[in-house]
Amino acid sequence: MKVSAIVFAAAFFALSQAAPSSKNGLKCKPSGKTGKIIGHNGGAKHRDMYEFNFKAGSSGPKVLRASDDATQEFEFYTCEAPSDKFAGAALGASYGQLRSKDDKNMCVTSGTSVTKNEDGLVSITSHNDGRVTLEKCSSDEETARRQWFSVSQGVPTCPPLLSQMGFKNDVTQSYIGQNNDHTAHFEANLFYNMDEHIYLADKVPNGCK
Repeated sequence: MKVSAIVFAAAFFALSQAAPSSKNGLKCKPSGKTGKIIGHNGGAKHRDMYEFNFKAGSSGPKVLRASDDATQEFEFYTCEAPSDKFAGAALGASYGQLRSKDDKNMCVTSGTSVTKNEDGLVSITSHNDGRVTLEKCSSDEETARRQWFSVSQGVPTCPPLLSQMGFKNDVTQSYIGQNNDHTAHFEANLFYNMDEHIYLADKVPNGCK
């Protein structure tokens, strides 16, 4: 009996390790894709690394900021969509959350949601002054919307590309830009201002877009 109990316990532990996590109401599992958040513009031969920090004494959220010596790493988790409102149909892409490797309960969160109506008019809803923040992973629809990303391989010789997806009807935000104080925001690049593509990587070769 004791041997059987030990075997059963070991099998249960192995299954629980392989099963998707359902923290915060979402069924997610690590994809194995990890790295730093890097912005890269191949045409302009320009790149920036980013990490989260906050001002001393501040009770506000951690804000993403350009940093020459960024060390923070993140992992993409593939998740089941919280509802049928969420994007998730592109071929070759995975959908879910981008989580801190230091604290898997914390998710990269966009400061904006971008929508476009049938007439082509754009509406931008901002949170935290539009800045990218690190917040508790959530299944609340509006927060999960800003934490909903896709990752795709793109060119085989380049690292995975990140895009902030949100709802099916949202405009995809596949670029990262900087504010005057070097805090970061995601963009749909509606104005073609040559911001950087978002990579999850340790480094990005010059030949990548």
